[in-house]
Amino acid sequence: MSDSSICVAVPVEQDQSTIAVRTGRAPHFKLFKVRDNQWTDAGFAANEHAAEHARGEPHHHGSHDEEVAHHRHQLAPLKHCQVLLVRGLGPQFKEAVELEGIRIVRLTRQMGDTLETLLSYLKTNSEVLLESP
Repeated sequence: MSDSSICVAVPVEQDQSTIAVRTGRAPHFKLFKVRDNQWTDAGFAANEHAAEHARGEPHHHGSHDEEVAHHRHQLAPLKHCQVLLVRGLGPQFKEAVELEGIRIVRLTRQMGDTLETLLSYLKTNSEVLLESP
């Protein structure tokens, strides 16, 4: 992506339009390229953490540091993103995101429950992308 655009990821449910409440359980991340408040569809990325849960794989991976390292590995599909918009995020996943240099922006219900309503809100409230958690 060019220097003047950013990649924004949003965790979504299986229907690929409802914003997930629990980021770690969202099956997909919807990706957008944002430039001059223009939002362009950049596809979807699978959430490997959610896929592990769906396959029944154990959640605990050892120490806190091992858990964070595991989550960092799972964030590979978001390596080009600068912002992750979330409703909720577990502590180890949050730490992994921060260590990857991805800014976390917390979403409120006022911003909408679907990608359509969220995008409508963000197009008129773009300063939200600049806020810290």
